[in-house]
Amino acid sequence: MMPTQTCPAGSPVLVNQVRNARDLGGLSATSGATQCGVIFRSAAPGSLDAAGCAELTRLGISTIIDLRESSEWMSLPDGACPGITVVHAPLPIPYSLSTTDYLADLHADASMKLVFETMSGATGGVLFHCTYGRDRSGVVAALLLRALGVSRADVLKDYSRTTENGLGGTPPSLEAVLDELDRTGGARAHLTRIGVSDESWNALATRFVF
Repeated sequence: MMPTQTCPAGSPVLVNQVRNARDLGGLSATSGATQCGVIFRSAAPGSLDAAGCAELTRLGISTIIDLRESSEWMSLPDGACPGITVVHAPLPIPYSLSTTDYLADLHADASMKLVFETMSGATGGVLFHCTYGRDRSGVVAALLLRALGVSRADVLKDYSRTTENGLGGTPPSLEAVLDELDRTGGARAHLTRIGVSDESWNALATRFVF
């Protein structure tokens, strides 16, 4: 388990380097609180300079999960930084930002399984992102945080930080995802259904919650 780190919920990172980048630590969970310095979310980090790469290293980030489809990341690749592994786990582009779009991202089972297996197996911090760090990232964050027992209100509060960062949002669409998880037995049950093993989940929860 990583050394315990605390921080205010929604702490910004990579300031002046990547839009909408923040730590997912500092949130109350069922068995404690989410630890800072483990899981991060952001918009696409396509323009990292040497200072940005140095900041990734300082934050302990070893893995970036790119949720964009191939046409997106080929036109705007992730900033190349030494020692950073990039994993592509594409989720459907939510063109209309509708509830249907968000639910399609939730049910992109193969990619979503890869996201969680990558998080669980990473040796350092993990940054996941889509284009704006809003829609697909919002669905991943909601699934992760609800599986840890973070309250619905706190999940929606984290989502709202994207709006506060000037990138808008569609709360009813994320609420549809939360409703779907509740209707089908909860976020942890959803992860089991898509093939995330107990071993992988326990490794991730142990790293991310203290």
